[in-house]
Formats: sequence, structure tokens, C-alpha cells
Amino acid sequence: MSPPQCPLQFAGRAGLLLALFALLPCLSTAQAQFGSPRPAGPRQRAEPPQSWSRSTASQFFPDAFAELEGPRPDLAKLPEPPLGNASSGGNAGPAGGGSWPSLVSGDTLADEIKMRKLDIDRILAKKRDFIGGGYLEARNSFSSIAAALAVIAVYDGDVRWKDNAPRGRDRFAAAAFECNQGNDQTFAVATQAADDLQKLISGSRLGGAAAAQQDDWNRIAARVPLMARLDRAEKALAEVTAAEAAFTKDPERLLHEAEMVALIGEFIQQPQCDDFGDETYRGYASTMRDAAVQAAAATRKGEFAAAQAAVSALRKSCDTCHADYR
Repeated sequence: MSPPQCPLQFAGRAGLLLALFALLPCLSTAQAQFGSPRPAGPRQRAEPPQSWSRSTASQFFPDAFAELEGPRPDLAKLPEPPLGNASSGGNAGPAGGGSWPSLVSGDTLADEIKMRKLDIDRILAKKRDFIGGGYLEARNSFSSIAAALAVIAVYDGDVRWKDNAPRGRDRFAAAAFECNQGNDQTFAVATQAADDLQKLISGSRLGGAAAAQQDDWNRIAARVPLMARLDRAEKALAEVTAAEAAFTKDPERLLHEAEMVALIGEFIQQPQCDDFGDETYRGYASTMRDAAVQAAAATRKGEFAAAQAAVSALRKSCDTCHADYR
């Protein structure tokens, strides 16, 4: 479709002004259909000033290149960017398509790590409690942290601790694996991991190497601790959607837990995870994930009935799955 023609049949200064006002709707219509045209030929740029005032000149180095350290990069030798989703990292993107940011926000990932840090600090406050059974809760918390960092490591967009995520992911996955019994040795491992977690949260760089590729999601967080985190989330979602007053009072909790369910629902569908080859199992996980996404979307809009219905569908999917796979 061609933009509408606007004849200009005016003369003189007054006529020209009227013509310009008459032309505005035409320009708006054309721009909406075709976008702003790019002028042909080289762009005209303003000439740089011949001199600067003393106050302005003092803000700059006399020779910026003289201040650089190290060799300049050879842009011709930089590798070509990978094709496809930049966040995928091979098989690291969501198995069901889309992207991790469509399932869980950067704020939820960061908040999850900080909240589980509080749990770990409480568990480690008394060695007796840790050895007496708290080690299981520590394992669950370390696994949840490792899962969140695994997602951060391949997250498409700005998110906290991305540079530290691969090392933290492996560090806390190992701590979770060690917390399989309560004794002095596992208490020491958990205490050291808690110190590393504090360093991560405070912005310090973690030492050590990380796996070159994130190719074993089952090693990062096993299904048992993830199911424990899922059960915790399901109970919280039920509480917040039990009545509209609870929903209105604490929508942030509902949003956080719903996004964590979406994360877990996608996490357990990665190719290395248990029962990946079982289409029925993946179907339950996908249904749960999608319901969690719907619950989060309804929460952002303040729609209680829609959020309640989505949580109900989520819980039904969990119950059906547990009945078949418990």
C-alpha cells in the first residue's frame, strides 16, 4: 500500500506553514507503514570544535591510547558468534523452546540464592542440628542454589553473578552431593560452601575452575532435592491463592514460587535428567511449567481468579505425576 498523497497547493509563507500542518498526518501514516527513511548518501556531521575550555579539557586524558594497558585486540581473529539462541550453550537452553527469561526473572534467581543462604546459615548455626538431620535440608538448599546458578550461567540477558555462575554452580552442586549424611566431615564441607556462598553474594570472585560445558544437568541438581523444593513451592502457592486477601497481601511470594516451579519444570526436562526419554513424564513436567508461567503472569496483572486457576492446574499436574511415578 502506498502512503496517501497530500497535494500542496499553497504559496507564500502562510501557505507554506499550512502545507506543513497538512502534511503531518501523511508523514505519520507513511512512517507507521514503512518506518523512518534513512537519508541517502554520507551523513553530514558537525565539525569538532577547534579548542576546548580548560574545565572541559581537564576531564579527558591528553592521549587516551597512552593510558591503555596490554596489547590491543585483533578483531579479525575473534571467533564468529554462534548461530541460534545466544543463551542456549549447546543444550543449555530450555528443552521446550523459548528462553530462560520467559520462565524466571533475574530477580527471582538472585532472591532464591539469597533466601536459601539464610536457610543454610540457620542449619549450620548448631552442629548438633545439622548432624541430626539438618544436612538433608542443607543438601536441598545447595541443590536449589546450584540449579539457579546453572540457569544464570546460560541466561540470555543481564543477571547477577553471571561471571561467577559456572564456578558457583559446580561448587554448590558438589556441596549438595556431599551432604548425604550428618557427620563432622559433611558439616565442614557445608560450612566451607556457606563461606563461598557469602563471597558470591558479596560480589567476590570465586576461585577454582569450572566445567567447560554445562552438559550434565542431573549432576548439578538431582531430582530428589528438586522435588523437595517443588513441594515447598507448591505449599506456598496453595497458601497464597487460598483466599483473595492472601493473594493481595503477598503477591511477591506467589510470583517467586511460581517462577521457581517454572524453572524446575524446565530443568527436569533437560536431556541428561532422569526419565528424559519418558514422554508422559515430560508431558507432566511441561504442563506444570506452563501452569506456573500462567500463574506468574496472572499475579503480575493482579488477577486473583486466573492465578488461583493456574495454581490449581499446577497442583493437579503434580498430583497426577506423583500418582504415576512415586
